[in-house]
Amino acid sequence: MHELGHALVAMRLLDAEVELTVGSIGKVLEAQWGSLQVRVNALGGQGQGQGSLDGARATARDMLLISLAGPAASACGLAVTAVALAWVPPGLVHDALWVAMLFSVAATLSVVPLAVSRAAPGRPEVRSDGQLALAAARVLWQLR
Repeated sequence: MHELGHALVAMRLLDAEVELTVGSIGKVLEAQWGSLQVRVNALGGQGQGQGSLDGARATARDMLLISLAGPAASACGLAVTAVALAWVPPGLVHDALWVAMLFSVAATLSVVPLAVSRAAPGRPEVRSDGQLALAAARVLWQLR
């Protein structure tokens, strides 16, 4: 849901093709819906998804909105899951909702601005959605 939030906003703002991949091992789904190509795998090395697009035309405003769309989608999922937990009786579905809620909390927290350097030479710095949004906001502020 998190990566889909990024992808939908990117498609809308940039009118571009977007590739969305979740996981890396054990193909579950591969589909094309308009300009969105989706690959869903059962397992992932780091348990995360990724999207790719040609962002050459993206403005700082576009990057700000795209960066915040993932955590916003996760927050919506968190709210829906929390409401569902109140109505579902204890059991397997209830337990699955708790797991989904924990993942939603973690994905929503990607709005916290963090940058992590990788120890291996040549490996790029990993920046959270919040860090990307903050960088875009700084550019927008300087343009004023």
